[in-house]
Amino acid sequence: MSINYNINVKRIILNTPYYIGWVALYIILDDPITLVDTGVFSEENYNLFLENLKTLGLGIKDIKRIVLTHGHCDHFGMARKVAEESGAKIYIHPEDYEKAKDRFNYYVRLIPIMESLGVPGDFYPLFVKFLKWEDNFCLGLPEDGVEFLSEGKLEFEHFSLDVIHTPGHSKGHIVLSDGKRVISGDLIFTNMTSEPIIDADNSGRRLKSINMHLASLDRLLGVGIEEFFPSHKEERGNFREAVYNLYNRFESKCSYILDWLMTLKKATPYELVEVTYENLDRTFIYVILSEMMGRLDYLENKGLISYEEVDGKIYCIPLTNSY
Repeated sequence: MSINYNINVKRIILNTPYYIGWVALYIILDDPITLVDTGVFSEENYNLFLENLKTLGLGIKDIKRIVLTHGHCDHFGMARKVAEESGAKIYIHPEDYEKAKDRFNYYVRLIPIMESLGVPGDFYPLFVKFLKWEDNFCLGLPEDGVEFLSEGKLEFEHFSLDVIHTPGHSKGHIVLSDGKRVISGDLIFTNMTSEPIIDADNSGRRLKSINMHLASLDRLLGVGIEEFFPSHKEERGNFREAVYNLYNRFESKCSYILDWLMTLKKATPYELVEVTYENLDRTFIYVILSEMMGRLDYLENKGLISYEEVDGKIYCIPLTNSY
């Protein structure tokens, strides 16, 4: 595959332990040879990665730079290992560095937010267990050998790519663009929604990540992005079509959630999760609640619901009788 006729990019598929399935890494074959994302760490994954490099005529020492689209485990989990073996520097947006360096404590600090959204106390041991499970394949980024990459140009010998900050799915998410196409990480998919994951600002206040996410998509539409190369599910997609599909999915799910809220009259976000998700696996409440908050913040933006805080809990209240 190629991003454009002058840029040679190769794609490597590695396994993950998540329901999402495989993850795609991208190697940009120009000096300095740059790896975009690394997948999760395991000896099996690392050996498979080396085998893929060999088919490209490369060895681990040929990698000079590691660019991370964002700080989620399936994207940075093996970065430390690759950096140690190759000597490459790691580049990440500063907004995602802490979650990739000290992942456990970063996510534990979000527990008060989830409590305010109505999640019951017996969930938190499950959440901690989940975070410790991820330690098996997610190596924290080191203190040294990491550079911050925000906006601007990523320079190569024969060309440069635009680094564009696209917060939403993660507050430090970035994409790499040649002006028409993007290596898009988890920003957008054709038939799957990239959820705006619950996150907080430096003061601990919950970010309304969906607002950031939709603004990022609008920004890329505005600069004329036509095609994307994502990390999961598909090799490439039409950017405008994928954004259109995302809005349609949002409208359909939001209508369903609002119907339930009008029946309940008033509910915490967690109570809405319980009634709108069948066969709820509480191990994954963080991700599921993130999806719910994206939909609720979207409804609030449209003036269809409001939030009310009572005794430290957030309640949703419908402001209309129909969607």
